[in-house]
Amino acid sequence: MKRSIPLLISMAIALIFVMVHLTIEVGFFQEGGLSQNGIIRVLDRKALDMKFATRSKFDLPPPEVVIAAIDEKSLDRHGLWPWNRTVIADFITQATRGGAAVIAFDAAFTDEDKNTSYQQVQEYVEAYRESQLLPESQSLRSLNEQVEKLLAAQAKQAEAIESLEAAVKRSKGKAKASAAQALKDTTKSAALTKNLLEQTEKNISSWMQRSEEFYGMLNSKLESISPDAAMAKAVANSPQTILGYINYFDRKYVIGLSKEDIEVLGGGKGRKVS
Repeated sequence: MKRSIPLLISMAIALIFVMVHLTIEVGFFQEGGLSQNGIIRVLDRKALDMKFATRSKFDLPPPEVVIAAIDEKSLDRHGLWPWNRTVIADFITQATRGGAAVIAFDAAFTDEDKNTSYQQVQEYVEAYRESQLLPESQSLRSLNEQVEKLLAAQAKQAEAIESLEAAVKRSKGKAKASAAQALKDTTKSAALTKNLLEQTEKNISSWMQRSEEFYGMLNSKLESISPDAAMAKAVANSPQTILGYINYFDRKYVIGLSKEDIEVLGGGKGRKVS
């Protein structure tokens, strides 16, 4: 019994510390020593600060572990955080080539990169898409339909001219001369209309081709300067890279999302939202 007393006392003290810690972390009290801003929490943090400040060099990570920090020197070189993700992509690529076994990020890349040049080109692409100049746009489809209808009408006109030629051959005297002149004028007009329609059709076809090529060039340029695409490619070529993520353990912290959105992000009911 005497040998068990020290163990029981130690367990009781440990249990008290655990209960105090849980009470503070859960936030049962808004004020006082057991609140999250109370004296116990403050002393705990000060003790942790002292622990890190007084640790010896033997407590540091081994030389195989390298911390690439976002410090003042890097901020002076690359600007304020968040940086253009091409910088992150280049780091991943260089670290991978250097033989890094694991590349872990203590940062979450949760939204689209707001790189200025990329955003400008993206605006041009969207504006061109909305301008109704693409081959699949409604305006060009309507124009093509109109030209096709005119070409069909031109074919019927050619049939009418053939009928008129037969009528001229059957006519005699002054009627034949008048019919021949009418046939000549109609044939000339039909030939001119046909040439104009054929030229219009060629111009539309050429316009559509150039429009498609220009749109493809814009998209190619957009992809080439996309910071997100560059980083995605770097991560894909570096399977040892681990990106940070945010995990929410309570739905009340997920603001602006519906219940359905939360279930989709969490991968289904009963899973944590991350």
